[in-house]
Amino acid sequence: LGYSGSNWAGLGGLIDVDQDTYVIAETSAGADNDDLDFYTAGTQRMKIDQAGVITVGVDGTGYDLQLFGDTAGKSMLWDQSADELVVTGKFSNKKGAAIAQPTHAALVFGF
Repeated sequence: LGYSGSNWAGLGGLIDVDQDTYVIAETSAGADNDDLDFYTAGTQRMKIDQAGVITVGVDGTGYDLQLFGDTAGKSMLWDQSADELVVTGKFSNKKGAAIAQPTHAALVFGF
């Protein structure tokens, strides 16, 4: 840890040797924005904000995101290049508007 007279700053942390892959907890000293920003190859790829909202990519520059369930082979994939959500396993809408039981290996939604 370091101290700049009025603000604490972390030294080291999560950063690779060429310093283009890292995690930052504040955008500048004293900002106190309470977010975690994740960078790879010098580009921000993900953010967890103070409310716990996880953002992967930004509008127009999104990335694939895959979430796995507790059951082997069950997952949800946002395929950025195809602009679709692929659910492998059971899908249900808790508001009661739709419940789908796929007959194939995956349920695909195009947007």
